[in-house]
Amino acid sequence: MNLQRANLLAWRPSSWPLAGRLVFAFALVVAALGVRHAFDPLLRSFPFLSFFPAVLLATFFAGFGPGLLAVGLSVLAAWDWLVPPGGAYGALSPEDAVGLAFFACVLVVDVGILHVMQLAVGRLRETQAALARNEERLRDVLGNLFVYAGLLDVDGVLREVNEAPLAPAGLRRADVVGRPLWDTPWFAGDAGRQHTLREALARARAGETVRYDVEVQGAQGQRQTIDFQVAPLRDAGGAVAALVVSAVDVSARVRAAAQLQSSRAEAMLAAERAEAERRVLDATFEAVPAAIIVADAQGRVLRMNRAVEQIWGDAPFTRTVEGWRTWKGWWADGSERDGQPVQLQDWGLARALRGEAASDIVAVEPFGHPGERRITLLSSAPVRDAAGQVLGGVVAQVDITARVQAEQALRDSEEKLRALADNIPQLAWMGDAQGDLYWFNRRWFEYTGARLEDVAGRGWSRVHHPDHAGRVADGFRRSLASGEPWEDTFPLRRHDGEYRWFLSRAQPLRDADGRVIRWFGTHTDVTDQLMVERALRESQQGLLARETALRQADRQKDIFLATLAHELRNPLAPIRSASHLIAVRRSDDPVIAHAGAVIERQSAQLARLVEDLLDLSRIRAGSLNLRLATVDLRRVAESAVETCQPAVEAARHQCVLHLPPQPLLVRVDEARLLQCVVNLLQNACKFTPGPGRITVDVCSPRTGWTQVRVADNGQGIGAEILPRVFELFVQEEPSGMAGNSGLGIGLALTRHIVELHGGTVAVHSDGPGKGAEFEIELPLASQPGVPEARDPAQPAEPAPGTSVLVVDDNADAASLLKELFDLEGCATTVALDGQGALEAIRREHPQVVVLDIGLPDISGYEVARRIRAEMPPAQQPLLIALTGWGDDNARERAQAAGFDHHLTKPADFGELLRAIHARAGQPA
Repeated sequence: MNLQRANLLAWRPSSWPLAGRLVFAFALVVAALGVRHAFDPLLRSFPFLSFFPAVLLATFFAGFGPGLLAVGLSVLAAWDWLVPPGGAYGALSPEDAVGLAFFACVLVVDVGILHVMQLAVGRLRETQAALARNEERLRDVLGNLFVYAGLLDVDGVLREVNEAPLAPAGLRRADVVGRPLWDTPWFAGDAGRQHTLREALARARAGETVRYDVEVQGAQGQRQTIDFQVAPLRDAGGAVAALVVSAVDVSARVRAAAQLQSSRAEAMLAAERAEAERRVLDATFEAVPAAIIVADAQGRVLRMNRAVEQIWGDAPFTRTVEGWRTWKGWWADGSERDGQPVQLQDWGLARALRGEAASDIVAVEPFGHPGERRITLLSSAPVRDAAGQVLGGVVAQVDITARVQAEQALRDSEEKLRALADNIPQLAWMGDAQGDLYWFNRRWFEYTGARLEDVAGRGWSRVHHPDHAGRVADGFRRSLASGEPWEDTFPLRRHDGEYRWFLSRAQPLRDADGRVIRWFGTHTDVTDQLMVERALRESQQGLLARETALRQADRQKDIFLATLAHELRNPLAPIRSASHLIAVRRSDDPVIAHAGAVIERQSAQLARLVEDLLDLSRIRAGSLNLRLATVDLRRVAESAVETCQPAVEAARHQCVLHLPPQPLLVRVDEARLLQCVVNLLQNACKFTPGPGRITVDVCSPRTGWTQVRVADNGQGIGAEILPRVFELFVQEEPSGMAGNSGLGIGLALTRHIVELHGGTVAVHSDGPGKGAEFEIELPLASQPGVPEARDPAQPAEPAPGTSVLVVDDNADAASLLKELFDLEGCATTVALDGQGALEAIRREHPQVVVLDIGLPDISGYEVARRIRAEMPPAQQPLLIALTGWGDDNARERAQAAGFDHHLTKPADFGELLRAIHARAGQPA
C-alpha cells in the first residue's frame, strides 16, 4: 500500500521539473481550445467555459507558475476567439474587452485561491505528518520510560498509557484504555482507594496538581507502593483539556525507609538493651549470692561484690598475687589433701592468671574471725582479650557450709531411715531422682527372694505380675515427672511363686531448695483386706437387692392399700346410706334407732380407718398434699369436740373445752388438722375407763406459737412405751380394755401431719393409771388476716322436684341413694352402667348426675366427657363423682373429664346436698 502511494506521488506533475510542468499547462490550454472548437455550437453562450478546467487543473497539478501560464494562454486564446475574422487584435468592442478583462481576472483569482488552498493543504499535511511523527516519538519515549504515564480525558477515562504499568500487572492496553481509571485493575476492588482517586481527579480538573502515595495490586497479587501524580493539561486558551497521570514504583524506597526506620529502632533498642543489660549486670553482680572477685593480670583486686564480705569478712583489696598469702584456706574436697592449707600458687585466682579454669571445695577463715571455718565452692576462670591473652581473672565463691552440714545430716538420717525400714513389716525401698532403685529393706529380700544386683535400677519389674507391670510403670513415670507422691495397688510375686496384693506408696525426698533428690517407698500387703472388701461388696450387693425387693414390696403394698380402700368404700357407701335413711325415717322403735346409730358410728369409724391407711401410704410416698388456709384454731377444736361428742357420750365421759377469748390464726389444712385433734380425742375416749374426764385446752404458750392440749385421767402410758408412742403400729400390751383395739397408726399419722405444718406433737404421762396429756404446737400465721369462712354443717333442703340421676353398678348403693334423694323431694332415677346413664341423660335431661367412676362398660370419666361434649351449655347437668378412688390422681382426672365435684365413698349425704346447693346458688 505504501509502494502504490509512492508511485502515485511520483506520477503527479507537481513533482516534475519546471519545463515539464509548463509543457503540461500548455497542453491543457491546447486541449481546452480543442474542446471549444469541438463544442462550438453548444458553448456559444459560454465561450470561455472550457478554459476554466484547464487553468484549474494546471494550477492544481503543476503549481502556481504553470497555472499563470495557463491563464495567459487562455486569455490570448479567448482574445483571438473574440477578434472577428480578418480583424486586428486591437479591434475589440468595449463589451468584449470588459468580458475578456473579467475573464482574465476570474482566472487569476481562481489560480490564486487554488494556490493558497494547496499551500494550506500542504501545510496541513506537513503538520499531520509532524504530529504523527511526534506521536510515534512520544510513544517511543513513553514506552522507554521507567515511570508509569498515562493520559486521561476530563472525565477520568484512560486514553493513553505506556507499557511500564502494564507488564507488572499482567495487563494489555486493550484491558485498560477506554475505561475509567478507578475501574482499572490497579484500583478496582478497594472502595477506599477508588474514592481517593476520584477526589484527586476532581481536584486536577479544577486545575490542581495532586500527588500522593498509593498501594496497588500486581499480577501475582503482590502489593506495590507507587508515587502517584495527576496534573491538568491545558489547551491554548488555558482551559483544562485533559489530565496527565504519572507514577513511580517506590516500593523499594518505602521498604528501604521502613528497614532504615526499623534499623534505627533496633539500634536504639539494642543500645537501650545494652544499657539495661549493663545495669542488670551491675545489679546481678551485687545481688548474686556468690562472692565475686575480679583482678587484673598482676593480681590486683579491681572489684568485689557485697557477698565477699559475707564469706571473707573485711577482705583487703590486694594489689599483687603475693598479697594473697594473707588469705587463709584449707582443702575440703574429701581427697587425700583434705585439711591441708591451700598454697599461694593453688588459689583459684593464681591459676586463672596462668590461663587455667578451676573448681574446688575450700574451707576458708574470714578476716577478723580467727578459728572460724566456712566451706565454699570456689570457681575461677581467666579473662582473655581477642587475641587470647590473659587480661585478668574472675573468682566466684559460694558458701556451702549449710548444704554440706545438711547433706551430712541427710546421710545420717538416711542411715537411720534404712535401719528403721529394715525393721518395719512393710517392704521398703529407695531410689534416686530418676526412679532407679538402689536399696531395699530386709523384708523385701525375704519376701521376693531376689538379690540386689538382680533388681537394682529398673529390675524390680521382674517381681511384678505381667498383667499389671506396664500400668504400674506408667503411673510411676508420671509421678517422677510431676514430683507428686505415687500410690497404686498391684500384685507382687513371692519367693514361692504366689502373688499377693500390695498397697504401694512412694514419697519424694527433697533438698533445701525443693528439688527431688530421692524417693522412698513401701509395699503393704493388703491381700486379706481386699478379700474382706470383696466380701463386703458382695454383701452390699445382696443388701441392695433386698432393698430393691423391699421397695418393690412397699410399692405393691401401696397399690394393695389403694385397691383395698376402693373395695372397702364400695360396700361402705350403701351401709352409710342405709344408716342415714334409718335416721331420716325416725323410727319409733328404739332398737332400730339404736341399731342405726351403731351402724352410722361404726361405718364412720371404718371409713376413718381406711382414710388413715391411705394417708399413711401418701406420707411415706411424699404425696400427701395440704390445702392451706388461714384458720382460727378455736374453730378446729370446737369441730373436733363436736365430731367426737357421740363417742364421748357413749363412753359416759365428760369433755370440757377451754378456749381463749381472742382468735388464734394458723395457716393449715383445716381438714387434716381436725383429723389430728379428733385422733387425740378418740384415743382419750378409748384409753379412759368411764366415766372419765377429758379436757381440751387451746392457748398460746409462747410468742408466735399456738397449742392444742388434750388431757385425760385414763389408764396412762408406761415409761417403756412412752418414747415410741408416735411410731407406726406401736401399741401397749392388751389390757382387756376396748381402747387397746386398733391398728396403731393414728398417732403416727398425727405426728407426720403436724410436722408437715411445721409444728410438733408431744406426750406426757406419769405412768399407768395416771392419765396422759398430748400437745400439738403450731406456728401462728405470719400474716394474720380474716379466717376463711366454712360452709355450715347442715345443708338446706333441696328445691322440690330437682331431677337427679344416680349412676352406680352397685344396685344396693344406687337404690339407697335414690331413696335418700326421694326423701328430700327430688325426682330420682337410677342407671347401673355408663351406656344406661348416657341414654337416661339424653332422655330425661336431669339437673344433677351422681356418677360412679368404676362402671362395667365405660368409665365414669368417659361418661362425663361425652356429656360435656354432646349437650348444649344450657342443658349441662351438675356432675358429681362419687367413687371409691380418693387419691389426688383420681381427683385430677375427674376435674379434667368435666366433673364439678369429686366425693369419696362413703360420702356423707350432707356433702352431696351441699354440692347441689352450691350449684343452685342456695346457701348450703
